[in-house]
Amino acid sequence: GEIWADTLITHIKYSSEKIEEIFLKDTGIKPQRVVWTGSLKEICKLLNLPCTGLEYLSLLLFNLEINRPAGKSYQWC
Repeated sequence: GEIWADTLITHIKYSSEKIEEIFLKDTGIKPQRVVWTGSLKEICKLLNLPCTGLEYLSLLLFNLEINRPAGKSYQWC
């Protein structure tokens, strides 16, 4: 597969239940699988789907840098 980071999707060609092609400016990509990491409102707009009343929690991630050894020996707390 390919990872296209920092790239703007201009439009999506789709059928009733399948994304057929994704366009990044003038480049068309025919994906086998799509992993969407953008906002739900943006994908709804690109697929011409209504998003009014759509409720979800955005994911907020952050990292902390500490100046001493961590109190736990595993990564996730």
